[in-house]
Amino acid sequence: MSFELHGDGCILGIDNGDLTSEESYQGQGRRTHRGRCLVIVQSGDVAGELVLQASADGALQGEIRLKITE
Repeated sequence: MSFELHGDGCILGIDNGDLTSEESYQGQGRRTHRGRCLVIVQSGDVAGELVLQASADGALQGEIRLKITE
């Protein structure tokens, strides 16, 4: 899976729960483990909306919109 975050924020880490995985927790993507991934995001200083998009094989799989308030 690959992830993109739009808005004033950043992706802090990605995990899949596989204790045997040697993939980095940092970056924009990670293999899923049993179909699952965890993405940790941090908002910036500006109120607004963060949009986290997840895709696999180049096709958008889903997105979530997070409303950030002051």
